[in-house]
Amino acid sequence: MAKQNLFSNVYPFTTEMISGYLPSLDVKNKKILTVGSSCDQALNALLFGAKHITVYDINPNTEQFYELKREMILTHSREKLCYEIAKMKGIPFAHDIYSKRLIQKCNPYLQNNENYEVLKKRLEQDDIEFIEGDIFNMQPVLREERYDCIIFSNILQYIEMFAQEEDPYSFLAQNFIEWKKHLNRGGILQLLYLYHFSVYERYKNVISLPVYHLKNVMDALKGIPLDILFFDGLEQGYQDAVVTYTKKR
Repeated sequence: MAKQNLFSNVYPFTTEMISGYLPSLDVKNKKILTVGSSCDQALNALLFGAKHITVYDINPNTEQFYELKREMILTHSREKLCYEIAKMKGIPFAHDIYSKRLIQKCNPYLQNNENYEVLKKRLEQDDIEFIEGDIFNMQPVLREERYDCIIFSNILQYIEMFAQEEDPYSFLAQNFIEWKKHLNRGGILQLLYLYHFSVYERYKNVISLPVYHLKNVMDALKGIPLDILFFDGLEQGYQDAVVTYTKKR
């Protein structure tokens, strides 16, 4: 089965606490590459003043969903948006449709009417392009294109699916070399999003997914410096984290 078919369901809204990490990426007036079939990474980046946004996602339904979601934001109130998208027809949805309270908690553009109106204004002349593609095969598509910020969401939790005949850490290291090439100097790559991953849990290795074992990740990248940011997660009492890389030269 083609990977596009495995990733054809759209998430109506993010499952991440975007409000916990996006402000630290400093996207204002920056050129952004992001993934995310909910398009919430792109929408929030637009809210925070990103100059140009490319949504690069393996899901073949992402662009169509964005057009429908954009139109709903422009024509519906903040309070009604969550309910209306949940009723949307013609798009294959994943099942993670959270309560309106949690959706608003995740998304800065939904946290108050002021932010929502700013986003609506920016959506009227949005500078967002869509490319259907695989982050593990970027070079043939993006070639020499470079960005100030690359946002991978939680995509690397699926790395074993893409590295079926390889060690996932070796596969990560090989691809990291290519990802770095697409960063401008001073650019930031949001490499990992880790759910339920507090400052204490990072030492326990209780989650089997390879990317949660940060020592192995660091060993694979041979000492390339990474930063980790902890913040309150979606569920009360839990922390999430993002792991980032900043290109110094």
